[in-house]
Amino acid sequence: MRRIPVLMALPLLVAAPALAAPKTVFGRLENAVIVKPNVVLRAKIDTGARTSSLGVSDVQVIKRGAEEWAHFTFPGPDGRPVTLRRKVLRIAKLKDKVGGVQQRPVVLLGICIGNVYRLTQVNLADRANLNYPLLIGRRFLFGKAVVDVGRQFLTKPQCGKAPTD
Repeated sequence: MRRIPVLMALPLLVAAPALAAPKTVFGRLENAVIVKPNVVLRAKIDTGARTSSLGVSDVQVIKRGAEEWAHFTFPGPDGRPVTLRRKVLRIAKLKDKVGGVQQRPVVLLGICIGNVYRLTQVNLADRANLNYPLLIGRRFLFGKAVVDVGRQFLTKPQCGKAPTD
């Protein structure tokens, strides 16, 4: 008698993946919005990176009471500097190409790509020698998007009214 309920549940188990919400398809490059202050940047989608990364200059980590805050500047789409302050979640230690270790502050930023909005961890790095100021990692993509590396700019930011950061 116990086999009947299992057999009855089998169609539900087979159909469960089809019932999951469809994922947005991103190209290897997309336009992304840093929601506050509503700045659009070109972003490289990198499934090899766990954490997203924003190219900044003049990053300063300042202690305010028991917390650390990062003050940083990055170029907006028109080239004018955009300055933000965010609470530091942690300091990431990353190996560089020559075997050294870089320490980067990690902050939370609200980012919108296509119809996907996430308040996501972003490390602050010098990306001046790289082509794209924003790199989007797997933490942002997880469960919401897949990447077609042969295509680019498949979406337009359309998150509407995003939650407050």
